[in-house]
Amino acid sequence: MQVAKETQKTKTLSEFKKQYLRRDDHGSLVLIDKYNLEKYQGIAWVYARFTDLMGQLKLFDYTDMLLWVLDNMKSNIGFLRTLQENYQFIMVDEYQDTSGVQLAILKLWAQTPFDEAPNLFVVGDDDQAIYKFSGASVENILEFTNNFVGTRLIELSKNYRSHQDIIDLCANTLSDVSARLCNMSLNISKQLEQGNPTIRKAEIEGAITADFNLQKQAVCNQIQTLVANGVPLQEIAIIARSNNLLSEINSYLSRKGIDCYFEYSLDVLNHPKIIEFLDLLRLIEQIRIDGPDLDFYLLKSIFASFSSLDNTQRLEAVKLNKNNRNLLDALKNVGLFTEYLTAFEDLAVKSLQSPARIIISDLLMLQKISSQLQPDLFSMGESQLFFDNADLDFVQNIQVLLRKMEAVLKQNIKLSEFLDIIEVYRVNKQKMQNYLQLGDSTKAVNLLSAHKSKGLEF
Repeated sequence: MQVAKETQKTKTLSEFKKQYLRRDDHGSLVLIDKYNLEKYQGIAWVYARFTDLMGQLKLFDYTDMLLWVLDNMKSNIGFLRTLQENYQFIMVDEYQDTSGVQLAILKLWAQTPFDEAPNLFVVGDDDQAIYKFSGASVENILEFTNNFVGTRLIELSKNYRSHQDIIDLCANTLSDVSARLCNMSLNISKQLEQGNPTIRKAEIEGAITADFNLQKQAVCNQIQTLVANGVPLQEIAIIARSNNLLSEINSYLSRKGIDCYFEYSLDVLNHPKIIEFLDLLRLIEQIRIDGPDLDFYLLKSIFASFSSLDNTQRLEAVKLNKNNRNLLDALKNVGLFTEYLTAFEDLAVKSLQSPARIIISDLLMLQKISSQLQPDLFSMGESQLFFDNADLDFVQNIQVLLRKMEAVLKQNIKLSEFLDIIEVYRVNKQKMQNYLQLGDSTKAVNLLSAHKSKGLEF
């Protein structure tokens, strides 16, 4: 608050909210720890059972390796002195990616009984801190001179990988980041210079598009131009912020006949078309119970990317939704989407007696993709009613979803129970990972997340 008052800027407050607050299910801002407390209490017994089993089987995981070493260093002075005697010179690479536990180990290890300056050498770049998701803390490098007093700083000002144009572009991008070493009182500059004069000049073109669809089209056009000029596909790379974006780019380029190589781990439950598919199942359940969210999911289904319904009729549905309390009845009264609505009402009625796996199977049959699924999952036909032919990306991800849920689906649970399980995943932010490797890297465009591309040479 004091910094905001002095600078008359809200940037510090925004950073505080981003780091320490989040919105609860009612949209109110709450402290992250308070929001997570109930969830942690609910799963405490699971962790206790897990640690008991690990102990019985004499197993340990990566976190145990760190915590047990730290505990032993604190409680067993002989063990600590042995480490300090046997390993008197310590070097840490990629220091910006160290965690709080690793820092605690390093502090104890680097101490000496006679308070001598530790023989400690670390290499790091705070601008490359990208492992926060795995527990790394960029504060370790920002606070290094406070944690280890008397540090000598050696600044590396030459970049041997990139042309100056790339270096300057990166510097400009990072200029708005406040938590950087160059913004602290350490007399450090981040003005890097090209150190390898043989690197060819970079050709940088900027483009702003109105939406992501136009962006995909622009990327596709650029690739086609490069290929026409004799550039092999394997020498082309697309780097994006997340695998979700790359997944959509991969689908788009595949439809345009451009081969791509893509290694990624994707949360199936966060895949745009899986979200839409689950919303269709929720629509069926809302029709069955005449639920309060019926109109909401009905409108979502009408505008879903799967749907091949007429845009003019979609807009008519929006108008009816504004003027009527019950959109389903309003649509039926004017004869709009009659066959569409009948299909979902039939599935809702069927869900009264049939298990979730049958309802899912029937819904997939509406989507003309059942023949592309593995035969051991469900028994499906070939019929189509309202949906465009789904792309391979959706088929692969729906396969993963069904395999992950296979055990519970075979118990003949109802659709409502299936959706409750999916909701548990969502509320607790649990992922359903899909690990994929698509294409041949030696003859295809390489798709990489910014995280995966770090350190690679092109």
